[in-house]
Amino acid sequence: MSPQLEAFIEYISVTKALALTSVSAYQSDLLIIENELNLPLISINTQKLHKYLFSITNKRTLNRKLSALNMFFNFCYKSSFTEDNKKFPLSKISSTLPKFLTNDEIMRGLKLCDKSSWLGLRDYTLILFLYATGLRISECLNVTKSDIEEVWLRVRHGKGDKERLV
Repeated sequence: MSPQLEAFIEYISVTKALALTSVSAYQSDLLIIENELNLPLISINTQKLHKYLFSITNKRTLNRKLSALNMFFNFCYKSSFTEDNKKFPLSKISSTLPKFLTNDEIMRGLKLCDKSSWLGLRDYTLILFLYATGLRISECLNVTKSDIEEVWLRVRHGKGDKERLV
């Protein structure tokens, strides 16, 4: 790993305080590019980089790598590692609405739970809880009894580590 990439990873994890999963994703994407082109990112010429990026067919993967590159080169420019701030435009992706289950699908799933066993009752309760609150599974796993305040549920570690009331 190049010294500039090490400094960037430290910057996004300490100064920007990005989530561990985000830091890991940036590091992985940038390391793959660095290893694929067999050069430190800072010294890669744009033509070689474009050739590599052109080989990526999935637009979401491409945009993730472009975003990581843009953030890295912006950091290098601000840190005076380079004199030019390279910018790569992101690919256009049509937005899709999130997928969700219909009420009938939820009710069919609930009927499949064996409420006579402890595990079946747990699953039944969990599905009802998720359906009633609209929580993400990761949020649901972090709920404690102290998060419930009268009729409100305080979600403390939601997406983006934001807090909200349900």
